[in-house]
Formats: sequence, structure tokens, C-alpha cells
Amino acid sequence: MNSTQETTTGQEESRPSFEDLVIGHTRLVDTLTRVMSLIRNPCGTSMALLFGATAVGKTTLLQRLLRKHNDQYSNLIQQDQSVIPSFYVEVPAPDNSKMNWRDLNIRALEKLNEPHLDKKGAEVNYVGINSADVRRKLEKTIKNRRATLAIYDEAQHFTKVTGAKSSQQQQDYIKSLANLSGTFIVLSGTYDLLELLPRSGQLARRMLPIHLARYRADIPNDWRAFREVVLTFQQALPFPENATLMEFVEFLYHGSLGCVGLLKCWLNRASALANESGSQQITLEHLTATMLPKPALDRIEKEIREGETKSADYDAPADVFRKIMKSKESTVGPEADHEEVKRKKWPVGQRKPHRDPVGIENA
Repeated sequence: MNSTQETTTGQEESRPSFEDLVIGHTRLVDTLTRVMSLIRNPCGTSMALLFGATAVGKTTLLQRLLRKHNDQYSNLIQQDQSVIPSFYVEVPAPDNSKMNWRDLNIRALEKLNEPHLDKKGAEVNYVGINSADVRRKLEKTIKNRRATLAIYDEAQHFTKVTGAKSSQQQQDYIKSLANLSGTFIVLSGTYDLLELLPRSGQLARRMLPIHLARYRADIPNDWRAFREVVLTFQQALPFPENATLMEFVEFLYHGSLGCVGLLKCWLNRASALANESGSQQITLEHLTATMLPKPALDRIEKEIREGETKSADYDAPADVFRKIMKSKESTVGPEADHEEVKRKKWPVGQRKPHRDPVGIENA
């Protein structure tokens, strides 16, 4: 699958700025397809756990997920302006190793434009409203807004509470919110998010882990896809002479560790430096001057490798899912004809149409 360009800006620009450029690359599209398929057909699963390395592209995926999910309700929104099909909340780090659910639920209510406002349009003052009442108000608002998707980003903060009992309470709270509100919940975060899975069998049954993996240089398909990403970025650079970026593809992989988010931010910095220096293209010097320092890359790579080890048991379903989605390409055309030849039974004594082996060993 080739990488495609998108833009986070409006239609007024014929070409997006490089900084605002978003590309739909293979890994992102495949993972997004799997998440959306799960939301449409949950069958007892009420939550998805989207995990991956830092700057691998999780936030970009979530933005596309929100947009595509809301597009499905465009006709309903036109009929009823009160409908909010989905909402996105970033989970703050816990204070003193204790998750403040009251604060988090208020953040969700604000995203849902909770109608409890004063005459001046100011947000309601929640002072004096206890945590349980705020929780019930959120559940009611989700139903009134007919929200069917809730996204909690940076959800690894749920695992930063102290004690096994407190951690179990976080998991039970999330499960209960999904059940009582009737909305599908996506928790997104780093590999630390995997710590939510083994502590509760009931929660694990309701939560499907989905890995947004980086591109691996030792996997041919991954390396090919990463090169396509670099080529797409190269073609979008705002320089008249931008045909040199592919020459540094191995260096770009080394400095991004196969994470598209890291690569994009790096190229943003290099592009800005090249522009400020009056250069007509990004050079190796620009890239070297703007890449992350080695200690930072070493720490990120260590976290990635540890996370990939933890997630190995969860990757097999994703591999099969990708094969299923791509199987349509192999059911028509010459490849399908070849399968028919392989299944055909040949009369006894009649040779199958295979070429005889040739070469020195068979002389």
C-alpha cells in the first residue's frame, strides 16, 4: 500500500505546508482499519487498547479515527445538532499516585459540551458536586449526546497508581463506565498500557489489545513501506531541489527508529533549518544537526525493544487480520488461476505442467 498525503488544514490551500502534512502510510491504515472494524462489530468487547512506541503515530491515528467515525453520523448530526458521536480526552498524570476520576470526568463533560451552563455561557462550577454525581452526569450526557466512541489518550497514566488494589479499581472503573454509558472506549498509550491487561480476567475479556508497531528494518515489507514513507515526505518538502532525501534513507531510519512520528518531527526541524539557512534542499548536515541526541534515541530504543517483547503475544491476530484484508487481491487474476492449477487432479501417467530442473547438479 502506497503512502498517501493528507492535510490537517482546510481546503483553501492547494498544497499543505510540510509541517501540517499527514500521510496515510501502510501501518497506520492497517491499524486504523482494524480498530474501526472492532468498533463496528464489538461482540462483547467494549474497549480497545491501542499501544505503541512514543511518536509512532498513535495521535495521528486517533485523529483520523475521530474524523471517520463522525463522518458516519453526518446525516444524523444535520438532523439533530445536539449529537456528538465521539469525544477525545487526554488523561493527565495522577497526583500523588492517585487517579483523580472526578477531574477526568469533568474534562470529558467539557468535551461533550455539557449543557449545564449559566446564562452567560460560562462553564458550570463543579465545586460542591461530589465524584459520584459527576460520574452519573457523564454517563447521562454520553447517552443524551448519543456518543458511541470515547477516546482516552495517554492512558498509560492509569497504570501509575500505587498498589495492586488501586490499579484494579482503575480497571473496574473503566469497564463500568463503558457498560453504563453504552459507548465504546479506546485507551491509547505507550507499552506501559499493557499492564492493564493481566490484572483482571474480566477486563481482559472485554478489552482487545491492538499494537501500532513501528517499521522494522529487518522485515522486507516493513523496510519497503518505510522507504515509501520517506519518498512521500521527500515529494512534499517545500524545496525546489528535494530529490536527495532518499539517499539518506538508512540514516533516517537510524534516527527515527522506524517511528513515523519521530521521522516527521525530525524532518520538520531539518526543513526549518534548511529554510533559515537559505538552502535549496535538506542536506545530511541539516539532518545531523537536528536529529535527537544519541542518549535520547538509546532510551527510546530500549523502551521499544522491551515493549515489543511484552507485546509479542498480541501481534499474531494483527498479522492474520492484515492477511485477511489483503486476501481479496489474491482471489482474482492470474494468482487465482494458478491456485486452480495447483488444485487440479491430473490423470495417472500424465505429467503435471512443471518445468524440469536444470543446472549442473542435475546434469
